[in-house]
Amino acid sequence: YPNIKKIYLGVKEYPLINDISKYDIDGLPLDDIGTVISNGSNYIGNVLDTLSDEFLKVMRGVDIIISKGQANFECLNDYNENIIYFLMVM
Repeated sequence: YPNIKKIYLGVKEYPLINDISKYDIDGLPLDDIGTVISNGSNYIGNVLDTLSDEFLKVMRGVDIIISKGQANFECLNDYNENIIYFLMVM
């Protein structure tokens, strides 16, 4: 990916439902893909006022956010940034 300067992989602080946590990725070879960063939260979705300062700084500094799931859509749809949502429609 020659035009991509930096990729961050946001994960949950703790195991929660089917979201990946920092404990789930421990030992996985993700350094070739990007920098793993915990959101610092234990809530469903990325509830903005529960996210760590480090995670918020990254969110504010990136060009695009790719977000998975309905809970993230509900939490971030008013967040005024470039977000692509992956949702399952049945």
